[in-house]
Amino acid sequence: MYQSILEGLAEEKIEEIASFYDYLEIQPLGNNEYMIRNGTIEDKEGLIEINKKIVALGEKINKPVVATCDVHFMDPQDEIYRRILMAGQKYDDADMQAPLFLRTTEEMLHEFGYLGKDKAYEVVVTNTNLIADMCEQISPISKEKCPPYIEGCEKTIEDIAMNKAIELYGDPLPEIVDVRLRKELDSIIKNGFSVMYIIAQKLVWKSNEDGYLVGSRRFCTALL
Repeated sequence: MYQSILEGLAEEKIEEIASFYDYLEIQPLGNNEYMIRNGTIEDKEGLIEINKKIVALGEKINKPVVATCDVHFMDPQDEIYRRILMAGQKYDDADMQAPLFLRTTEEMLHEFGYLGKDKAYEVVVTNTNLIADMCEQISPISKEKCPPYIEGCEKTIEDIAMNKAIELYGDPLPEIVDVRLRKELDSIIKNGFSVMYIIAQKLVWKSNEDGYLVGSRRFCTALL
């Protein structure tokens, strides 16, 4: 849509393109300053005019206009990391980074002050919340643990750990060893991690059988 405005397409065509979207977007002037450098736009006033056209277009076709940062890094000084990445990719303008940092609400309101106080608040605050409320809250990761299950793994890990502890420390176990071992086993078993430990142990056993030395960082697995 932005390109259609740059190319000076007929108003009807621009409206047709814009009608496809749920909302229209405008960004801080610094984000598009490269177009001044390459001669596409004459100056910052030209960038302001394009943003104003998008706002007017949104009003005409009843599409919310949202001000966004196009964030690539958190703080202004972090641009150095993007500069390094772009330099590695042989971009000629890597040293002329756009200010793609995460702006505060106040910074965004100041950035779009040329729209007037009310309109700036609408595109920065009202419409961004409107879009956020339109989005379903989903998580890419299930809230439930989804490990595999090996029948009897809880009893198996307890038996192996206890037998090894008795082998090392005698029967009955010294109280300090028994208390610590119970604490570790309870944490593993009650949180559903027994199967993970058993899988790890089986892998260790198999590796040892095949002649590979394998170690473990976990206390109970070491006991196993």
